[in-house]
Amino acid sequence: MTLAPLVGAAPGTRLIWFVGFVLMAALSLWMAIVARRIATASPDSQRSLWGYYTLVGAVGAVVGGVGAGRTALAEPPTAVAALVPTLLLGYTFVCALSLREAQYNAVFSNTELERFGDYPTRRGAEVGIVVGILGVGLPPLFVTPLVSAAVAVLLVPAIVVYGGYFFREHLRGTATQGTLVDTLVRHVLLTLVFLSGTTLATAVLLVAPDAVIVDSLGATMLLLGTASLVAVVVKFRQHAVSV
Repeated sequence: MTLAPLVGAAPGTRLIWFVGFVLMAALSLWMAIVARRIATASPDSQRSLWGYYTLVGAVGAVVGGVGAGRTALAEPPTAVAALVPTLLLGYTFVCALSLREAQYNAVFSNTELERFGDYPTRRGAEVGIVVGILGVGLPPLFVTPLVSAAVAVLLVPAIVVYGGYFFREHLRGTATQGTLVDTLVRHVLLTLVFLSGTTLATAVLLVAPDAVIVDSLGATMLLLGTASLVAVVVKFRQHAVSV
């Protein structure tokens, strides 16, 4: 099957996609490094939360790097055609998990371990789910872009609802309002929403590469998502200085 470029159907959007993915990779890598540093200096009750933020940063760095490489290819091979939507899908999922972990950390201070089992086991299972989502776009599991597009379109709404539920629960609390975690949760939610839009756009472009409006909207959503990441990384850096 001959593939048109994933992005760049509209004049000038290829550069926007490329810059957006590069920024996403750089910001996410910085986020992972700083979150790991904070985790090692934090008490046990907060370490799991920073561990999830480290995971968000690590996955984002991979997604941004692959997306930048994918965008730079004028005629990408069939083997990598489905990578971008599924990688973005995995990234949105870990963002939703970090929202869940922030809510549990604030409410239960890790006493949720009694309800959800041993923390390393639960985290390992969730990381396995993330790897499974990312693997959907890897050959030779699936070689048709239609599968990747369908998976993204079907799962993105569920992931947004999942993350939004825990954000709503967070808003109902009063103890965390105005805190560092509150700020991070709000910006991570924006990142989740914007990059969910990017995920849907890349899924549509797999099967309709000439959809100019979708191409432009996806690029815009990617830049908005990276803008939210900037706010997250700045807060991380400010907190790292104080620990």
